[in-house]
Amino acid sequence: MTIISSEILEDRQQAHPQRYVWEKHTDHLAGEHFVFCAAELGADVNANMLARVPQINQSLIDGEIGELTGRVESGEIEPLDVEPVHPETDTLADRRRTFFRRLLRYVVNNRDIKIARIVFYPVWYYLKFESTYTAQQIATYLDITITQLQKLDSRFQAIYDNLAFIDSDDSYLGEVE
Repeated sequence: MTIISSEILEDRQQAHPQRYVWEKHTDHLAGEHFVFCAAELGADVNANMLARVPQINQSLIDGEIGELTGRVESGEIEPLDVEPVHPETDTLADRRRTFFRRLLRYVVNNRDIKIARIVFYPVWYYLKFESTYTAQQIATYLDITITQLQKLDSRFQAIYDNLAFIDSDDSYLGEVE
């Protein structure tokens, strides 16, 4: 589990029937995460605090994947060089697989072809040409169906076939518009 300790910093009663609770959760990298929430007077704030831990863990994973996606998109890091650290209970291979799946979903929801080229194309190229995976293994790895993989493959094959045009500068855009 990513969160290794949780404590209540303040439990302050306000107007009846409510009180405000300030929590501190510490992760395995010594990062501190604070939560401020309202609770009813009779509520078990310790149980509520512990019930929030899975949400905080998921938030840490989502935040890290978002940050890494931004770094990949800006060109700061190559997608195949990414090494997520959350959750530390998974192997690096599992964390990378999760990252690639989320990266694929990010690309699918983005309409800019240059983003797809920068962000997911290196992963597709590796899986298709450099790995020894079969199509079914790639689909399983990316958590998609074989039909979805075929669509993805045909779209990225088109990118592969037109790299010179896609990678050229954007000066033609002003002429077309």
